[in-house]
Amino acid sequence: MNKKKKDDVQLTPIEELIKEDFGSEGTVERTAFETGVDAFILGECLKEERKK
Repeated sequence: MNKKKKDDVQLTPIEELIKEDFGSEGTVERTAFETGVDAFILGECLKEERKK
């Protein structure tokens, strides 16, 4: 992608999207979300290790 196209693209940082849906860091909703994400990632890592 050339520089002009990159400058024309309007992207939203992932942090803004998470903050919009789950609140700022430190809120109950955000903490619950992050805990769920961590649990999901750990579960997926365990599945992969069991396959080996």
